[in-house]
Amino acid sequence: MVAVASVWKKKHDDLKAKRNSLFAAYTKDPQNFLLAREIKALTPGLRTSEAHLSREAASIFRLRQAFSVHAVAISRLVQDRSQKRQPPHWCPSA
Repeated sequence: MVAVASVWKKKHDDLKAKRNSLFAAYTKDPQNFLLAREIKALTPGLRTSEAHLSREAASIFRLRQAFSVHAVAISRLVQDRSQKRQPPHWCPSA
């Protein structure tokens, strides 16, 4: 899961860097419609990579949350088992 996220992160960073460089060139020459079309063509790729990254982040969050819930439950079980058991109140003590 982390490997997939790193691939999407790299794609996202590459697209963003390319878009930023094109935008810097476009601000110097706003009449250049070819640059505007290239910037516009990069936008869906950026949105797709952002969606994948947010889904990966949400799934990692859910896994961490589930792990912490299970870890608390397991620690309570271990703690309960480690405590000395008291005989029932009706059992005569030795």
